Amino acid sequence: MGEPICQVCGEGEETIEHLMFFCTIAKEVWRLAPVQWDGIEDRRGNFNTWWSELMEASSRKEGQQHQTLTVNILWQLWKARNEKIFNNKSRNPFDIVQKAHLEWIEYTEVQGTGKLASRQETSASNEEAPGDTTNSNTMTIIVEVSQQKETKTMGIGIVATKDKVHAAWAMKDKSTGDTLLDYAAALKLVLCKITEKHWPAVHLLVSSAHMVRMLRNNKTTDIRLFAQLEDIHMFKALFMSCSFSLVANQCNRLGRRISKYATRLAQDEEYLSPLCQMTQL
Repeated sequence: MGEPICQVCGEGEETIEHLMFFCTIAKEVWRLAPVQWDGIEDRRGNFNTWWSELMEASSRKEGQQHQTLTVNILWQLWKARNEKIFNNKSRNPFDIVQKAHLEWIEYTEVQGTGKLASRQETSASNEEAPGDTTNSNTMTIIVEVSQQKETKTMGIGIVATKDKVHAAWAMKDKSTGDTLLDYAAALKLVLCKITEKHWPAVHLLVSSAHMVRMLRNNKTTDIRLFAQLEDIHMFKALFMSCSFSLVANQCNRLGRRISKYATRLAQDEEYLSPLCQMTQL
C-alpha cells in the first residue's frame, strides 16, 4: 500500500486493517460514527473476513442502509489517507464522518429509499405544535433551558426517553443574556453530550417555537446565531437521524425542573435512573 509506516498517524504499519480500523484517526471516526457493528468487531484483524460478515448483515433491521453508510465511511477514510500523502492535508475525524453521512443521505434520497430527514428536516406541521415523528428506534431528547440573570448562568435540563426515562443530565454554562442564543448554545452542548451514547436516531423536543423555525429554515440575521446553527447542523450529521419539534408543556416538567436545579450546580451531573434522583432536585 505504499510507505510501510502509516502516513496519517505515523504510528503503525500501513495495512488495510490499520488504515480502516486501528489508525488513531480511524478509531476516532468509528467512535463518532452513527453506525456500529458490534457483532463483527472482533473480525477487524482481517479485513476480508470483516467485509464478508458485513455483507451478510443485510438481513438485520435497516442492514442495507447501514452497509451503505459504512462503505461511505471507509471511502472517506481512504480519501483522507490520499489527501495526507499527496497534498499533505489532514482531515479531522468529525469532518470525515460528516462528509460520509451527508453523501449517504444524498445517495438514499436519489435511490428513493432515504428514511432520514435532511438538514432541513423539521416540518411545518411540527413548528407550532408537538408531533410524533419518532419510531421504535428513536430516542426522544427533551431539552429545557433556565436562565439565572444574577449570576449570568444558564441551566440545561436534558431527559432521554424511549418508553421510559433512560438518562438525564443537569448541565450549567455561561449565559449570554439572550434567550435564543442561550438555547442554541444549549442544543449544541446537548448534541455533543448525546453523541457519546451512540444512539442512531434522536428526536429533540424544545420549548421555543422560534428556535424550531430557525432550525427548520437555517436562517437568521444574527451572526452569532448563524454560527451556532451551523455547529448544530454539523453535530446532526453524526446521527443516522436527528430531528426537532416543539415539546408539549405537560411533557416538559422534568426537563424544566432539572434545568432550574442545574443553575445551582458546581459541576454537571448525570442521572442514569433520574426518577430515583428527584429527591435531590
